[in-house]
Amino acid sequence: MLAHPIINTMSHISVPVILVIHLCSSCTHDNLEEYYGLEECDPAEVAFNSDIKPVFTAKCAISPCHIEGTGLPAFTDYEKIAAQAEMIRFQTSSGSMPPASSGLVLTVEEVRKIACWIDAGAQDN
Repeated sequence: MLAHPIINTMSHISVPVILVIHLCSSCTHDNLEEYYGLEECDPAEVAFNSDIKPVFTAKCAISPCHIEGTGLPAFTDYEKIAAQAEMIRFQTSSGSMPPASSGLVLTVEEVRKIACWIDAGAQDN
């Protein structure tokens, strides 16, 4: 007895589809820092005024981004940056900030320092 054409087609399609789904799901990383090569850091080596603020001044608190009056959180001083620390850590570590459309890029070292500073309590130092 011959198989129905639709069933026969489905069995040929299902194997590649299952394989693609498996390969895509097996390529996830629970630790983005490990994936991007971000290392543990010494919080004593990272200070807001010398390491963090210059990055925000050059790459975040610029028009039309994180300044007053844009509708986005303003990253113009310590209090405003520290208030958004967890969101900043997530978005910089995931690579979603700064957005690609801005033409700005954080270096791996800048992302590492931001994460380290936040993980150490986002001190005003």
